[in-house]
Amino acid sequence: NGPARANLGTIYLNIGRSTDAIPQYEAAVELMEPTVPLLKNLIEALAAAKRYVDAKNTVEFLIKLEPSAEAWERLGWCAFRMGDYQKSIEAYRESVRINPAYWPALNGVGCNALNTWLLSDKLNGAAFLEARQAFRQSLRVNPDQQKVISLLSRYGNGLGPGGTVDGAIATSPVVRRPTTGELASLARPCHPFLCDPYHVCRA
Repeated sequence: NGPARANLGTIYLNIGRSTDAIPQYEAAVELMEPTVPLLKNLIEALAAAKRYVDAKNTVEFLIKLEPSAEAWERLGWCAFRMGDYQKSIEAYRESVRINPAYWPALNGVGCNALNTWLLSDKLNGAAFLEARQAFRQSLRVNPDQQKVISLLSRYGNGLGPGGTVDGAIATSPVVRRPTTGELASLARPCHPFLCDPYHVCRA
């Protein structure tokens, strides 16, 4: 039955056998009314198996059931792994709109925007401002993120008094929303491993 399949899928997932967990979760979805926890587990298993297209499709179904900040953040991550960076940053922004304190999504915005700035030869000022503001806000919510601190220390020119991260957080200005033209410039494809949400967002 459906619950039994779901439980078996969770057992497989917990011991790192994501490829075995997937068919169990898929069978559970067919046999019972899909629940939010079941879909989240299926998404996790699909992502672990690097089946990003299937994971994205499942996230989109989840969003129809529960358009939460977490679901939109997962969509942003899946889109990033698929190389659709514009959809990725848009999904992360929607996650932040729903919950401005959801730091994994703030880091997703920051990673996408930082990549755009780096690949513009550091000429895209709107992307730089969005990245810096997102990372700063993320650290306000969750200060224990060494990877984000390192990114700000490396790339955040004009961090604050003394060039410190603490100074940046204390003196962070309110950054205006980029214009439509500036947002369009963020669609430029970028290499995912300059700044990858996989290594930063869930740190």
